[in-house]
Amino acid sequence: MNTALLLADYLECRKGILDLHATTFVIRDIVSSKGGQQIMYRTSDFSNEYLLKYHPLPVEIIKRVQRSITQLNESVKDVKYRNENNEFGLHSLEVRNTEEKIASKLLMDALSYSRRGEIPAALQKIEDVKGITPNYFEIYRISAFIKASSDDYLGADNDYKLALELEPEDARTLYYYAQFLLFKIEDIDSASVYAEKVYNLRPNHPYSNLLKARLLLANSDFAQAISFLNDFVNEKVLPSSKDWRIALSEIMHCYQRWASNLISYDQNYSLAAEKLLLSANFYEKAFAQGNVDKDMSDKLCKSLNMLVSQVPNFFVEIQLNKVLSLHEKFADQMALSNSYPAFTQKIFDDFKITLSESHLTDSKIASRLKGIIVQFHYEKAFAFIDTGTERIFSHKSNFRFSIQWEEVDNGSVVIFDRGDSEKGPQAMNTELAHD
Repeated sequence: MNTALLLADYLECRKGILDLHATTFVIRDIVSSKGGQQIMYRTSDFSNEYLLKYHPLPVEIIKRVQRSITQLNESVKDVKYRNENNEFGLHSLEVRNTEEKIASKLLMDALSYSRRGEIPAALQKIEDVKGITPNYFEIYRISAFIKASSDDYLGADNDYKLALELEPEDARTLYYYAQFLLFKIEDIDSASVYAEKVYNLRPNHPYSNLLKARLLLANSDFAQAISFLNDFVNEKVLPSSKDWRIALSEIMHCYQRWASNLISYDQNYSLAAEKLLLSANFYEKAFAQGNVDKDMSDKLCKSLNMLVSQVPNFFVEIQLNKVLSLHEKFADQMALSNSYPAFTQKIFDDFKITLSESHLTDSKIASRLKGIIVQFHYEKAFAFIDTGTERIFSHKSNFRFSIQWEEVDNGSVVIFDRGDSEKGPQAMNTELAHD
């Protein structure tokens, strides 16, 4: 739907209704809704009879209005579905009345512009929404996120505060503001205050617990952070495979940070090597479940590269067989990382071992895109590829060799060319990374 037309229609319609309210054609009612009191307009019985008799609407206008209503309702259904399945998702929105229905559609458009890097267009959408319902708190949460992504930290901070003035107990806004304070502003104390509010509101939600673990990590309480995350992983209380993968990825990161501290401050190289291999062990655990992505593969390579480059060779030699075994098993996944060339070179320089490198290092495919299969649906004949920056659709028919579809699974590394379809980008000439 053309949302510029939607907004223009909405504003023009509202102006017309207000003009008609001065006559007997339109009646105004004030009704209560979840978002507070809402003004509703309706035509009187006399007006209905008069209009139907003397000014019947053309069929095309009736169809156009119905299409707009249907598309708007579908958009709201999508928002509600996201909200029910992941309360803390960026695209989850609280929609409480008719005006917020229209506003939510425009906010989704703002996020789409932002994702494409079109920040001025995204912020203009935000201003358009303010013209519809300026006291809708979700406007300021989305605006804050967009501003933070474009490094306007002061503007983002102000918008988060405005959102919380309107809805001080909204767990989602509190969560995003805490994340903003922790990762963008690096104000751990303030982030802790808001994270505690999130935890009190949603004590059993995985995202509030992940946020708490991240704060423990920020305070260098590595053991407690890992223990906290391990409890969730082992008790299998995480509602989705994505949440489980995020938790394991966070554990890998905790071990990396712990090892870095042991190397930099304690010179405890033996324990640092142990922590880095523990990080790798969690990658193995995730891979066994077919639940790894580009980010986790990058962490695996960084852990092993840290081990061979920052730990003295005496300690590396003790763990060398394990390192080589991990490389043999995950060479393709590790080759997706920018750390991979340094890792293989270090192994050769210090231990005179020439690793059998991944097919991905072949100069013939250097220009092609690479990624990891993260959502494989054999029966439905499609998959999604994680490149680290986006997820791209790939259909079975777009595999270069149809027989390879039988070998694909979650965690498989593929190379492909980028193509386009009516629904967006898709992978073309997809093939497994190995020869």
